[in-house]
Amino acid sequence: MAVPSRLGRYRVLELIGEGGLAEVFRGEVLGAGGFSKTVAIKRIKEEIAIDPAIRKALLREAEIARVLEHGNIVQILDVGLEELASRGAGAPSELPYLVLEYVDGVALDKLLGGTRRAIEPADAAGIMEQVASALSYAHTATGSGPVIHRDVSPKNILVSQRGVVKLADFGIARELRARSTTEQGIVKGTPGYMAPEQLRGAPADEKSDQFAAGVVLYELLAGENPLGRAATVEGHDELARAGLPPLDGASSDLAAIAVRAAAPDPDDRFASMDALAAAIEAWRVSNRLRAAPERLADAVREAKGAEPASPAARDAVADVLAE
Repeated sequence: MAVPSRLGRYRVLELIGEGGLAEVFRGEVLGAGGFSKTVAIKRIKEEIAIDPAIRKALLREAEIARVLEHGNIVQILDVGLEELASRGAGAPSELPYLVLEYVDGVALDKLLGGTRRAIEPADAAGIMEQVASALSYAHTATGSGPVIHRDVSPKNILVSQRGVVKLADFGIARELRARSTTEQGIVKGTPGYMAPEQLRGAPADEKSDQFAAGVVLYELLAGENPLGRAATVEGHDELARAGLPPLDGASSDLAAIAVRAAAPDPDDRFASMDALAAAIEAWRVSNRLRAAPERLADAVREAKGAEPASPAARDAVADVLAE
């Protein structure tokens, strides 16, 4: 479909991303006195939205995710429906879209690079402490009960130009996840991050989110995800059940934390995301390392093709984030 000029009260500026499920636009909302705010707008594709049950599930999940107000979670600001002209029998009459907090940065997937490169252990620890904080908050959410992400992976972890980490894609219905994960035994979407119990058909839970987070931490340290080599569900299940191999070198103790988080048996993982975060923090403190958002910010600017910030600017960012 063509890029719309408007979606509801939002002006669409440009298409910034597209996947199998949705298109993502950069947009803005205008207010009185020249006020404007940049937002991200995720519109579900027509071939997905054709199923009324999926549209309802998306809106229901978005309402649950709306209550996740945390500094390391991309906020859902609004939900809308785009009315479509008549397109024939069976075609949807409207397309749901989510209005999200706009993160001026890049996905961790891009930060790793197309050929994949390891990230400084201190930065890897800092990134995953923020991810663990976001997941812990979601897992212990009150009112709606635990909110499970189901797709923790580098493409859903955003890093801003200020070095702040944001976990994206809460609120996408499990029916959408199912469509994007398996079809006739072929892994689609993000292979290599699903826990063995998920692949055997068990519902996703806090421990399966932890498994995925452990794999991401390992990938940051190793520069590759050894579980992502398989093309089929069966192949991935075999690799996942074998566990992640240990790493040598200065980051071997941090890698051991990742290996435990991604243990094939859920009972062998950490008791909670808080426990995983505490283990990562203890490693960082024992090695006298600090999280360096200014270093992450420079890496993000490089990935976006911009010049690194000056040392003075980096110090200012660090001061703000440390408050």
